[in-house]
Amino acid sequence: MKTKSVKEHIKQQLSSAFIILFLFQAANMANAASVDELKHQRALTQAQNGAYPQALHSLKLLAAKYPQPNRYFYDYISILSWAEQHQKIVALSADLSLQQAPSYVLKAVAIAYRHQRDYQEAEKTYRIMSSRFPGLLDAKIGLGLVLIDQKQYNAARAVLFP
Repeated sequence: MKTKSVKEHIKQQLSSAFIILFLFQAANMANAASVDELKHQRALTQAQNGAYPQALHSLKLLAAKYPQPNRYFYDYISILSWAEQHQKIVALSADLSLQQAPSYVLKAVAIAYRHQRDYQEAEKTYRIMSSRFPGLLDAKIGLGLVLIDQKQYNAARAVLFP
C-alpha cells in the first residue's frame, strides 16, 4: 500500500512539474511576442522618421523569425518602397502571393515594377489589385498610368474615365 501511495505522489509531482513547465513556456512565448511587437512598432516609427536602414534591418529580422508571409515581411516590403529600393522589392516579389498580399504591398510591388520599367508586370499587379480591391482608387490610377507608359491611351482612358 505504501508503494502505491509513493507512486501516486510521484505521478502527482510530475504532473505539477509539467503544468508549471507548460505555463512557463507559454509565458515566455507571450513575452517574446510582446518584445517583437515593440520592435515592430519601433521600426515603423523609425521608418516614419526617415531612418530607413535601421527600420529595414529590424523588420528583416522579424520577418525571418516567422513563417512567411507575415506582417513583418509585408511591412518590410512597404518600407523598402518608402526607401525607393525598387530592385529589392522586385526580387522579393517572387516570394509573394499577389492573391493574398494586402493592398499596400501590391501597391509597393506595382510601383517597383513601374520604376524598373517592367510595365507588363506592373500592369499585371495593378490588375490583380483592381480585381481584389475594386473600390481602391490607387489601383485604377496606377493601372491608368502604366497603360499610358505603354502608350495604350484608349485603354488608359477607359480605366481612368469609366
